[in-house]
Amino acid sequence: MDFDEVLRETHVTVADKNNTVSYTFTVNVKKIDTIKIGFLENSNIELLDVNDSDLNEYDVKAISYSIPNSIDGDYLWVVSQRRIHYIKSIEPELDLVSELSSGIRVPMLNGVIKDGYYCYRSVSPILAGQMNIKIKFA
Repeated sequence: MDFDEVLRETHVTVADKNNTVSYTFTVNVKKIDTIKIGFLENSNIELLDVNDSDLNEYDVKAISYSIPNSIDGDYLWVVSQRRIHYIKSIEPELDLVSELSSGIRVPMLNGVIKDGYYCYRSVSPILAGQMNIKIKFA
């Protein structure tokens, strides 16, 4: 199922008290069990395209995420339909990811809502390599 696939569509009509003026609009309900994570050179939220092909889809129910970063100096971006409490780096060798793992919190800017998504960006650029993270949703 595509990240933006509509699960349910509802038409809503609102009218004034005398029913002389009305307006109808459509509400699309999207699934919320995927997020997009990736590395982009862009550091500006205004220029972020939440559908950028470098933002890969991941299941929110995953215990951890392994995100490839092939370019030094790109920013980590996380685009979510749910607010995030924190993002923590983890050691890939651990069989169990827990709150007490040896990982550290990944410094991220506060989430900004854009195009209906919470968008988070790392505070600074990240070195190339595989990044292993755990995301705790609010």
